[in-house]
Amino acid sequence: MLELSRADVARHASARSLRWIEDPSNESRAFFRNRVRHEILPALRAARPGLDEELLDIARRAAVLRGELARVVDTMPIRREEGALVVAAAALADYDPEELRLLWSELASRAGVVLDARGTAGLARFTKKAGAGDRMQLSGGVEVLRRREAIVIGAKVAADESIAPRLLPAGGTLAWGSWRFRASPPSDAGADARSPWWIALRGGETLHVRGWRPGDRMHGAGDRAPRRVKRFLRDAGIVGPERIGWPVVVAGEQVMWIPGVRRSDAATVRSGRPEVVYQCERIDPSGES
Repeated sequence: MLELSRADVARHASARSLRWIEDPSNESRAFFRNRVRHEILPALRAARPGLDEELLDIARRAAVLRGELARVVDTMPIRREEGALVVAAAALADYDPEELRLLWSELASRAGVVLDARGTAGLARFTKKAGAGDRMQLSGGVEVLRRREAIVIGAKVAADESIAPRLLPAGGTLAWGSWRFRASPPSDAGADARSPWWIALRGGETLHVRGWRPGDRMHGAGDRAPRRVKRFLRDAGIVGPERIGWPVVVAGEQVMWIPGVRRSDAATVRSGRPEVVYQCERIDPSGES
């Protein structure tokens, strides 16, 4: 169908007395696709009369490239393992980063994973630099694991079910996994107002602590729009295995606080004159904070 214009299709249907339905939304400039169709493309065609053929040529070459990538991947030693795709590391060793970006787009599609440009670039770097046991998370909670002789893509990062969500008390302490939360009145807290390891809230909030989940979002204090919790963690340098099971404090399903990372603007708005200060600290394996 790429070779045919809308007018070609309409003529074909009319010649055979075929009826079709016009979608009225196709004329609405409220949709970006229609602004492209009715405004941007005509302007580009006026400035560059050969645009349509150039775009078709790009599409044809892209189709050829996809076919060539598929044939290369068909020759690779890959296998399925519990829904994930296992790729022999040796099969990727001789490719440069740009070639790996192309190959990973095809490999990921076979694992049912859709990658954007950042994902393919990240996987190319991971392929070159990761050591056995290293992990990488992709959007949607998909995990990439480096084994000694293979790279596994497609496994979902499972939440740590052994650490269930817990009610955050308005006083005293709560141990949650390798984390300790302490609640106290503002006068007793001695908290550093600049530290992301504490948050001040109005008393009476029903709060829970749980592990972060793919898809969680938070409107950080001072931010113009909500962002994924995963991005807050990444920007704070919390990546790979360390990121799995990192706690968030929620009111209902609204993320109020990522301990050690950022407080939400909802916490600022709701707090008013704070009545409870929550502080968080990480406990090392020996039990000392």
